[in-house]
Amino acid sequence: IAGQSNVGSIDAGVNLAQELVLTLREGIFPDYPALKAAYFARLRETVRTVVGQANEEMLAMRGRPQYIRTLLCPHCAEAGKEYNAGGAAYYFSVINVCALANAADSLYAVKKLVYEEKRFSYGRMMSAISSDFAHDEEYLRAARSLVCFGNDDPEADSVAEEIFSFVCGELEGYRTAIGEGRFLPACIMFDTVLSTGRMTDATPDGRKKGAPVSDSGGAMTGRDRVSPTALCNSLSRIFPQRAVGTWVVNVMLGSGMIRGENAHRALRALILGYFAKGGNQLQFTIADREILLAAVDDDELARGILVRVGGFSERFSNLSRDFRRNIAERTGY
Repeated sequence: IAGQSNVGSIDAGVNLAQELVLTLREGIFPDYPALKAAYFARLRETVRTVVGQANEEMLAMRGRPQYIRTLLCPHCAEAGKEYNAGGAAYYFSVINVCALANAADSLYAVKKLVYEEKRFSYGRMMSAISSDFAHDEEYLRAARSLVCFGNDDPEADSVAEEIFSFVCGELEGYRTAIGEGRFLPACIMFDTVLSTGRMTDATPDGRKKGAPVSDSGGAMTGRDRVSPTALCNSLSRIFPQRAVGTWVVNVMLGSGMIRGENAHRALRALILGYFAKGGNQLQFTIADREILLAAVDDDELARGILVRVGGFSERFSNLSRDFRRNIAERTGY
């Protein structure tokens, strides 16, 4: 709320995928409901912890005056208080909720492969992820063959919706230490898709240890295989408008997808349709995937390419080669 609120970009975060791995290590769960209950219990405690840390930092900021922001916030003068000491009219804190797609795909994989289809025992699944899939190609193939979040599959999407709704509900129960403000869920990954991935163990969806996590609030990179409409339909099922801290979704379109009058109408319909269903941000990169892949190691070619990253656009050549590769591996429609 311009000129009236005190809110940071990201104050703390929850790695949904890593929290699931830690839950799986607690022991063998007799059925899927028991596993889900244990996972949600861990998420509840993690949210309590990160909210506490954010509030401690907010209280500590009282000793770090923000003079320019105080001058630009009229309510500070009216209240006679500095910006970080209660002078703003509204206080918020943004909590990054990352790797939703990995957590949802992983929980769905365990549900289907272990509990419902019984193709793998719990112990074998744990052995597969503990060894980083080094000795179980069969499990890896099975996990990667499942329909994932982002493909307009109601069953797979429902798992993501349950996780997301639970975390949003938990955050709604807390208030900021100053101003009794809200904690706002968000997914703003920037280049942290790589650093977060390096801190995340192998996950049951077939993602290997240290590999990047999902680069946004959308599908895991490269797993949305149907269409941009299918991706948006999946996203609408999780009610992304609840993430008012910004739920970034990246979509990569080939140059042929925007040529011609019909293409422009279709793109407009896609965007407006997503917003009508409760979406709150779409970010488009218009590029041909083959060119991006070629530009991963070609700095001269990369200098002429602009891509959408998190909340900003960047020249491809300014990104690390690992980050270039991650962007190039997005599904290109």
